[in-house]
Amino acid sequence: MELLYANNLFVIFIIAGFTIFNISHLKEYQRITLYYLLMFVVSVFGTMRMVIMLPLSFALLFVFLEYFSLDEMKMDLLLNFRYKLMDFFYQIFFIYHFVFIVISFIFLHISHITEGPFSISFLCLSIVSLAFALHQIANRKFEIKSFTDMFNIMEKYKFYNIEYDEELMKRFDILTYVEDRTYFDRKYTYNFLSVQFLKIKLSQLCESIKGKTAKEAITGCQSFVKKSITVRGYSTLEMQLIRNIAIVNGYEECVIRRKIFELVYSTIFFSSLKTYYAKTTRYRMVHYKDYLLYVYCHNVLSKVGEQKKLFSQFFEKDDISEWSLEKMLVVCVGLSFRSITTSNIERYENIIEYYGLKEDDILSYSSSED
Repeated sequence: MELLYANNLFVIFIIAGFTIFNISHLKEYQRITLYYLLMFVVSVFGTMRMVIMLPLSFALLFVFLEYFSLDEMKMDLLLNFRYKLMDFFYQIFFIYHFVFIVISFIFLHISHITEGPFSISFLCLSIVSLAFALHQIANRKFEIKSFTDMFNIMEKYKFYNIEYDEELMKRFDILTYVEDRTYFDRKYTYNFLSVQFLKIKLSQLCESIKGKTAKEAITGCQSFVKKSITVRGYSTLEMQLIRNIAIVNGYEECVIRRKIFELVYSTIFFSSLKTYYAKTTRYRMVHYKDYLLYVYCHNVLSKVGEQKKLFSQFFEKDDISEWSLEKMLVVCVGLSFRSITTSNIERYENIIEYYGLKEDDILSYSSSED
């Protein structure tokens, strides 16, 4: 305890940290950068031991990012402590590269306990690691929007102004048939990392191999897995939506970070948004999943022929309920940048037969946008 409170360094460091965090004219990543520099300078001169510095800084960063953020809607939406932890760990490791800070401090510690050329060498390695981390933060190769920006996109489409009639649901049925047949069965989950999703897929698999021989069952399992991955790469509709309304850049370059982002934020954002709407509007959110599909149809890209544009831009009318069912199927298939041809139309024959769709019109729409 004497070390902790010697010369009030503990208190002074916390005050200095929060002073940096409250420089309002700087962006969040700039304040984090300054704080990392403060940590390094304090450690270089041995003002505070690193075994205290790192856990203390980790805690201060959590408080800053989750309780003192300038992102107003983040403060209103993320009330669940578990979601705060999920957001913090993603931010600190994938946006603010804390791992490289830890590496830098390890090298710095070695430089303190060695002498001569070794000490200088490890000090240089520490500085290089720090510089690399700061460069990655400033470079923002993978950048996401704030909760406020994502919320504002959702707010363009007031869920209580949408008429969830039979015609609208027909279009949504086609969308989920093509892209994610677990969608309406997953009442409370938003990605594939859930017990509910696994139960649904297992049930579908069992149904597909029911009554088959062992050899046919093995072949059926392989076909089922291959088809699932081919159709949507295990990206649920919610994961597709969150990446389209949230990712600023780095979509192609940072695939791993993007996939983890989709998994984490499809849960914390859409769950928190539902809770927020239920609390602030007093509406029962029975059509919440339908509402997400409505927003999806206005914010996700599709490709038909040689044209790639927003899903809704392929239709002449604004009202989704009035969209052609045949064209709806074509644009849904175009979400994965594939097309419907005579040879693969049997893949969709169930939905075609169920809604009495005209195959000639489907094939015509598939080639009309060339």
